[in-house]
Amino acid sequence: MSIEQKTLLELIQRSRQGDRQAQEELVEAGQNRGYYHCRKMLKKEEDALDATQEVLISMLTKLDTLKEAFKPYCTEVVEVTTAENFG
Repeated sequence: MSIEQKTLLELIQRSRQGDRQAQEELVEAGQNRGYYHCRKMLKKEEDALDATQEVLISMLTKLDTLKEAFKPYCTEVVEVTTAENFG
């Protein structure tokens, strides 16, 4: 397991316990990836920005469903969120 993976796992655990600083760090870790995928799926930048915000909120509120690596989890949340709200 890489240092990045260990750090993410620690942040996820702390976030599940309500640690606001850890939640902020997870948002920072996921926002660029989330925006990139939203922008690929949605043609308008404004929609991509809105979707990214929805994705980050969804990601934080559903951390207890995380069963795989963080990056694939973020990608899945992007796909589901954009389909539900912008599809």
